[in-house]
Amino acid sequence: MSESRPFIPVLTYHSIDDSGSPVSIAPAEFRRQMRQLASAGWRTIAMDAFVRGHREGRWPARAFVLTFDDGYRNVVEHALPTAAEHSFQGTVFVAVDRVGGTMAGASEPSLPLLDWDGLRALASKGWAVASHACSHRRLTALAPGEIARELDVSKATIEDRVGAPVTALAYPYGAASAEVERLAGERYAAAFGTILAYATASSRATNVERIDAYYLKERAVDALDGAIMRGYLALRRAGRALRRPLTARP
Repeated sequence: MSESRPFIPVLTYHSIDDSGSPVSIAPAEFRRQMRQLASAGWRTIAMDAFVRGHREGRWPARAFVLTFDDGYRNVVEHALPTAAEHSFQGTVFVAVDRVGGTMAGASEPSLPLLDWDGLRALASKGWAVASHACSHRRLTALAPGEIARELDVSKATIEDRVGAPVTALAYPYGAASAEVERLAGERYAAAFGTILAYATASSRATNVERIDAYYLKERAVDALDGAIMRGYLALRRAGRALRRPLTARP
């Protein structure tokens, strides 16, 4: 029987570029991280395998989930070929109203987003395209009817334009509440937030933890499952909680 573990890292990236924005990772840094993970025997699992593992309470050792929020065009330019070198595959979460346009947040690089042709090209390579709602507004600021519309329309639009089932959601800005989670749970098998931690068997399927690649810059990631990395991320999570009243990361 192969080794398994009750936790798994879900890595989050946004834009792969050299701008230095809070949500950007340089292409060279992304290549370094993927190379280290591959050399240490890590492999990606697809979203359905993640959901199945959560239901069973265990995942294969040295497995991880590779995710990208927003759907920047540079995911195809930089992340896709690098991931392919190591037989990695990922999931891209897109806000359907922004497809083919740009993001509008102050901390978000004003770089082009993938259009539907680009997203279909990703899907043809075995990647998943999933929901980041419609407008990329904080769902917690919307009325229940608006939240439901954002979740329903984004899911249906992606399924129609890409031609594959959509089973996962990433909350814009990680913003979720009990009502948002309830509505997401009625529509998606898994919904991801921005809580800085490993996903575990006890994670809520409606607000799964992820590890933002911002916190992995210039760090050895081959022992991503080791005690040192887990302790480091716990310290960063505590620091982030202290700063949250003053600032928020997308």
